[in-house]
Amino acid sequence: MMVAIYIELFCPIHRIVEKYKIKVIKRYNIRVNEIRPKFREKPKKTLSSLVVGRYVTPQEARDYLMNYYEKIGLLSYVRTMRIIY
Repeated sequence: MMVAIYIELFCPIHRIVEKYKIKVIKRYNIRVNEIRPKFREKPKKTLSSLVVGRYVTPQEARDYLMNYYEKIGLLSYVRTMRIIY
C-alpha cells in the first residue's frame, strides 16, 4: 500500500501556503523499525520521501516528520499534516 503525508506550510516571506507530498516508501532490506529520510538534490536539497522498515506505521512516520520540522525550526509554520492512503 502506498502512503504519503500531505503537508501545508505557511511561508512568512511570500505570504502563501506551500503544499508538499512526502512519500513513505516501505523497504524490506533495512532494519524493521528504522526511519531514514531521503533528500532530493536539485534544484535544492529538500526532503522528498521517507524510507521506512516493514513494521513502521504511518503514524510513526508522521511523528518523525513532526520531530524533523521541530528540529529545523519550521514546526510553527506547519498548518496541516495528513496521512494519505
